[in-house]
Amino acid sequence: MAITVKTTGIDDAIKEAKDAEEFIPRTIKNVLTDVLVNDMLREAKINAKGRVLGRKSGRGTGNLAREIFHKVGETTTRIIGALFVDLTRVPYARIHEKGGNITPKRAKKLTIPLPGVQGFARDFNNTFIQKSKKGNLLIFQKLTGQDIRPLFALVDRVRIPRRPYLEPAIRKHKNKLQKELKKALNREG
Repeated sequence: MAITVKTTGIDDAIKEAKDAEEFIPRTIKNVLTDVLVNDMLREAKINAKGRVLGRKSGRGTGNLAREIFHKVGETTTRIIGALFVDLTRVPYARIHEKGGNITPKRAKKLTIPLPGVQGFARDFNNTFIQKSKKGNLLIFQKLTGQDIRPLFALVDRVRIPRRPYLEPAIRKHKNKLQKELKKALNREG
């Protein structure tokens, strides 16, 4: 006795499954790229230019903002979106995001320029080190006559406060990313 089973529509079901397999990652990548670039990246650059880092001085070079990038990639099991900074080009980026201490690497003290002083301590002639009235070590420059000019403070370390620019941008737009993903997947699902 033979049993014959006739299937109809199986080819269509297989094609639909393959289309969905391609559609879902493509949709996720598109939405992720859109929110990363139009919202998170834009916000992080604004933060890096002024809201967070430029607040104290009101100015900056903009180097940090120019070195914030995005990337969307895919592994066999995940689609990953990231905002990142090229630390080889702006090595100070991490300390602004996370905060921390800066200590001297090749000297006993850090030289911190006083207001109105530009350049490095080695660029100045006729200098000497002396304690200020408050007990701080300073580098002074001998000028004409008996005049002296304070140039740099000498310190053991400098504490840089945490001033995140990436994290707030991601946090601010995380819910939008989730809503946009749900909307896009439900629309086409």
